[in-house]
Amino acid sequence: MEAVHQQTWWNKNAASRIREFQSWVGDASAPSKVYMALYLKSRVSPGYKTLLDAGCGTGTFYDTLQQSGLPIAYTGADSCAYFIQMNRDRGIVMLDADLRRIPVPDGTFDVAFSRHTFEHQPCVDDILLELVRVGRQEMCHIFFIKPLVGSDEREHINWDRDTNLYHNTYTRVHIESLLTSHKRVRSWKWVDINDQECALHVYLNPTE
Repeated sequence: MEAVHQQTWWNKNAASRIREFQSWVGDASAPSKVYMALYLKSRVSPGYKTLLDAGCGTGTFYDTLQQSGLPIAYTGADSCAYFIQMNRDRGIVMLDADLRRIPVPDGTFDVAFSRHTFEHQPCVDDILLELVRVGRQEMCHIFFIKPLVGSDEREHINWDRDTNLYHNTYTRVHIESLLTSHKRVRSWKWVDINDQECALHVYLNPTE
């Protein structure tokens, strides 16, 4: 079994390499953030009132939502102290959390959302299942490395020793096997946003 490495790049480098980080994740106008805001606008009437942004980084999706005028209460979650303080300083509600163990009850947020985070985890299972747990109506993740589609494809867990970062390529077969076996998952859909990114929308049954 491949070793699981604790990823510490963010806490070690976020402050000194913040411009580089921002270039990776994009600002409030990044296409996948705009996509998600437009999607949420179509879901407000069914009752999407609260959102968790898991692995929110510098909180630019908060800015996207503010610019769109959506009446959704935003909570960010991150494990990087630099990002947490930066966001709290500008009034964003933040959770200091390992995304595999988010300190809230089941079904706390109408939407449990993440973007570009699954690919940086040692394994997709823990974070996906945790976001299903804390979501009330939906869990959504936007991938920057699209999962492989073929049933004979194999995922690649890619840990870079020099940067201490994972850049993993998962498979839809693996991810959908997790969803199929989960009693709270009602259905899901995949949406290609552009050549690099795709969204996984997972629709949830009510918590017991």
